[in-house]
Amino acid sequence: MPSVLNRDACERLAQLRICSVLEPWLADALPRVPHLGRRVLVPACDVEAFFTDLPQHGGAILKTAVRITAVRLARLKINGKYEPKALPDYAPKIYSCSTFIAKVFAFVGIHLPRYAIDQSYFGRQIRRPGQPGLAFYRNTFPIADADRVIGHVGLTTRDGTIIHGSRAQGHIVEEALPDDAVLFTDPFPKSPQRLLIIPPKIQGVETALDVARWLARPLS
Repeated sequence: MPSVLNRDACERLAQLRICSVLEPWLADALPRVPHLGRRVLVPACDVEAFFTDLPQHGGAILKTAVRITAVRLARLKINGKYEPKALPDYAPKIYSCSTFIAKVFAFVGIHLPRYAIDQSYFGRQIRRPGQPGLAFYRNTFPIADADRVIGHVGLTTRDGTIIHGSRAQGHIVEEALPDDAVLFTDPFPKSPQRLLIIPPKIQGVETALDVARWLARPLS
C-alpha cells in the first residue's frame, strides 16, 4: 500500500514531468524494455514510498545506469541529419542540437526544454567534465540572457568526447571534447533514481505526482 503523500513529496514529484517517447530507433538503447511510451525518472526513496504498485497495473520500475544509457542512445543517432533550426516535429528525420539532447534525456525520464539556453539552467554546474552524460554548452550562434550566452549543446562521454550536431558536417558526430566550452551541467540527480515506465491504462497524467495520485486512489 503506498504511503500517504506529504507536502514536500507533492512539491518534489510535481516538478518531475512525464516524457513521451515515440521514436522506434530508441529500441536498442534499453534491451528488453518497452521503448515507446511514457517514462519519468524518480528518486528511489519516493518510488519505495509511492510507486511500488506500478507493476501491478502494467508499468515497470527500472534500476538502470541512466548515464550510460543516455550516451548509448546518443551514439545510435550518429550520422543522423542535423540542422541548427530544426523544429521538434522534424525528429527523427532531422534534429537541432537542443532537440537531439532533449530526446536523449526524455528516454531516461528527464524532461528538458526546447532551447539550449533553457536546458543550461537544468542541473548542477560542473567545473570539469569527469563523467558521461554531462551537457556541454558553447556560445556559437547564441541566444543571450541576462546572465549567460548559449548557442549550442552536446553530450559528454567517458572517452573524452562529445556527441552533438555538427554545422560543418550537417549531421550528428562524436568528436574530441573542444576547448571552447562556456558551461557544463549535470542534468542527472545526485541521489539514487528509478526509471518508471507508465502503462497505457494510467491516463490523464502529466507529472510523477499525478501517477502517485492515480496509484493511491481507492479502487472502484
